[in-house]
Amino acid sequence: MAAYAQKGIAREGVRDTVILNALEFDADDEILADLESKLAKWDLRPRRSDAPSVAVQLRSKDRQIDGPRHVYQLEVTVTNTSTLTISQIEWELEFPRAFVPPNRQFNPHEERSDQATKTHRFFRGGQRIDLRPNKTATVSMIFEYLMTEDLHEKYEAKLKDLPVTVEVFADGRSIGTASRPFEELQHF
Repeated sequence: MAAYAQKGIAREGVRDTVILNALEFDADDEILADLESKLAKWDLRPRRSDAPSVAVQLRSKDRQIDGPRHVYQLEVTVTNTSTLTISQIEWELEFPRAFVPPNRQFNPHEERSDQATKTHRFFRGGQRIDLRPNKTATVSMIFEYLMTEDLHEKYEAKLKDLPVTVEVFADGRSIGTASRPFEELQHF
């Protein structure tokens, strides 16, 4: 806070006893010069809001590595970056179609086939979670994917251009997202 008092004008009542260290001035230019120097020192960045937010990370976990066939599990962790405890989250996953096991069936509430594209399938889920401020938790997502010699040969040049994206929601609002190239989530 910056306070200013014009010289020669008396302050009355509480204004006279409150200690504001007001700068006395004669001309308006003195205020502008002083305020300019003070503003340069002030931290005017936005403060942390009371809305929930999370930092999201994507990793792969080896499930079964048998020479020409690798099976991985996608691991999603969320870190609460807000001042609120988050009790329920939902998530949406966009995943490259070619690497979802062909024999894996999903329930209609798990897969959003209406949003599928030529290259990606869309999945969703949710869970109760007791995620307190600055704490990290792993999302309960059992999502396995594979890489075979044939798939690697066919898609090797495109792996860095196929993103895996997760968006996390609380109370119907997006609170965090992460995306990584599929290339980084396998090591064939």
